[in-house]
Amino acid sequence: MVVIFRRTKFSEELLSSLNERQKEAIEYLKGTEKITTREYANMFGISNRMARMDIKKMVDLKIFERKGRSDKTTYYVLNV
Repeated sequence: MVVIFRRTKFSEELLSSLNERQKEAIEYLKGTEKITTREYANMFGISNRMARMDIKKMVDLKIFERKGRSDKTTYYVLNV
């Protein structure tokens, strides 16, 4: 039997810089393929602007990766 332990890309230091919504979104994306800004806003009952700010921080930290060709088709996936 072989056991392989994989280190997670998301260190405690990195996660401590995120708010609870952002941490929950990471967990959500571990179980699904993608999330849009609108889905993020609806999930947490926040404005689209606040959702964009949260997501932008995660993109800047290279946690999320932006996909899609235009603003209307943009979605985000975990950058693993």
